[in-house]
Amino acid sequence: MENQSLVIRRRKWKRFIVRSGSIVLLHQTGFWGLGWAKNVELGPVLNVSLRGLMVQYIDSKDRRRKCDELSISILTGGIQVEKIRFETVVDFEVAILPDGRSIRNRSVRFVKMTPYQAFQLETFISAYATGPVQDRRSDMERREATADALDRKERSDHRGGVDRRKE
Repeated sequence: MENQSLVIRRRKWKRFIVRSGSIVLLHQTGFWGLGWAKNVELGPVLNVSLRGLMVQYIDSKDRRRKCDELSISILTGGIQVEKIRFETVVDFEVAILPDGRSIRNRSVRFVKMTPYQAFQLETFISAYATGPVQDRRSDMERREATADALDRKERSDHRGGVDRRKE
C-alpha cells in the first residue's frame, strides 16, 4: 500500500543523442519586452526528444537570465529549429572548473509548439541524431518504474504461491 502513494514520473518520448556541432541559443529581450533583443549561446545539445532536450553549459550571468524561447542551431548550417517556447524542468551542476565557474546540465520541456516547429524538430532529429539514449537503469528498476508494474506485482503476489488453490 505504501507504493501506491509514490508518484512516478517517466518520460513518454524517446530521447536521441545529437552529434556534436549543435547548440542552443536563448532569445533574450530587453526590459518588459521592449528595446534590445539578443541571442545568447547556451551550449551544446546533449540529447533531444520531440518534447524537450538537455543542454550542457558553463554558468554565467547571461545564461542564468530568465527567458522563454530557444532555437537550435548547427555550427555549419545555421538555425534548424526556430524560437520554441520552453520551460525548465531541472537544472543541476555537473562539475566545477578550476576558475570557479560551474558546468551545468539543463533539461527543458517544449510548450505550445506550432506544427511548423514540430516539423523542424522532427527534421532536425532525423538529420542530426545518432541514435536513442541508452537506459542506464537496471532491469529491476525498469520493471518497477511504472505504476502498471506495481499493479502487476500486486496481482502476481496475490495469485502466486501455495495459496493459489483453495480447497
